[in-house]
Amino acid sequence: MRFLLLALLTWTVPTFGAEAFWPGWLGPNRDGWVGTFKAPKTWPAKLQTAWRIKVGEGYGTPLVIGDRVFQHARLGEKEVVWALDLKTGRKVWQTYFETPFKIGGGGEKHGKGPKANPAYANGRLFVMSIAGRLSALDAAEGKVLWRADYDSKFQPSHPRWGMCSSPVVDANRVIAHFGNDESGLLAAFDVRNGKEIWTQG
Repeated sequence: MRFLLLALLTWTVPTFGAEAFWPGWLGPNRDGWVGTFKAPKTWPAKLQTAWRIKVGEGYGTPLVIGDRVFQHARLGEKEVVWALDLKTGRKVWQTYFETPFKIGGGGEKHGKGPKANPAYANGRLFVMSIAGRLSALDAAEGKVLWRADYDSKFQPSHPRWGMCSSPVVDANRVIAHFGNDESGLLAAFDVRNGKEIWTQG
């Protein structure tokens, strides 16, 4: 997928329970299961588009948390994190990162958009850029709380085709992979301040 078009499709039966919660890749338990979904007795011939918005290039899936949709994509030489109103598609906030990137290693046809999925936990949004930089944002306002990379160690901390590894949140830690074509490591950070807790590799 080179260009993302985020759309909300609806019908008369709600797809989620009272509180929508899809905080990362494959959902709350990373198994792709929506336990609160109630299938209608008869499916409509066609779903109705409630809203649609172009958000940029990339492969990351949107997150749904309560009444917000979060999306990480690329616009030009910047990566942007969007917060949108679930019902209307109205922009709540946008946060931009300057992310120049020269892609190689056979990844050229896939574009320079982020390839990792964002993750949400405890009011924070975690995104991994195609250049291998992990950022923590305040989900309410989009303010950058901290950033981490290992460019000084790996020069740079991403493969030539771009970083594809998605961050995972485990209690008070966010865990992510860093490295390039030759070597890498796993690192765990404190979700509150980005302090390194451990590394392996």
